[in-house]
Amino acid sequence: FVLFLTLVIFCYFLNTKGLDPCEGFVADDSEDVCKGDTPLTTNMSDTISVLAVFIFSFTCHQNIFSVCNELQDNTQARVNKVIVTSISSAFLLNLAISLFGYYTFGAAVDSDILKSYPQNALVTILRFFIALLVTFSYPLQLDPSRRCCMTLINQVREYSRNRGGGNDGDDGAEDKEALVEGESS
Repeated sequence: FVLFLTLVIFCYFLNTKGLDPCEGFVADDSEDVCKGDTPLTTNMSDTISVLAVFIFSFTCHQNIFSVCNELQDNTQARVNKVIVTSISSAFLLNLAISLFGYYTFGAAVDSDILKSYPQNALVTILRFFIALLVTFSYPLQLDPSRRCCMTLINQVREYSRNRGGGNDGDDGAEDKEALVEGESS
């Protein structure tokens, strides 16, 4: 999805035949322009105000535990390679999308970059893909938290059961029978 988004934004940046970024644009007043200036620098407060959005795109570090567990040979070198590859690819894709969008529309680019592009079928498909991406990324982001909570709950249950404080209808008779059978063998 993200690669397709990057490719389409790049094609709009190149003003590829049939992909005019200002298609259907009508200026409502003298201040409304399709493409604004593209200064090379901005003031520090503007940069810091959007930095959190950029950093948020890298918030997948909680998944490293499940990634490490799923690696066949989870040596430190392989884990480092996975980390560098994933962060580098996320950085490069986000950088490409932001730069191509900025150089296509300049200072007139909307914070939701897809709002800057024309309302056509291709951009609608991109919006649908972004919706799918967000929909399926939340469960992936929350799975480590769910696993952690379930582990804690199971540990508390196990502790409570072993201390004799469990009141879940299990009097521990099956565990005692298994223990007695194991000793008699």
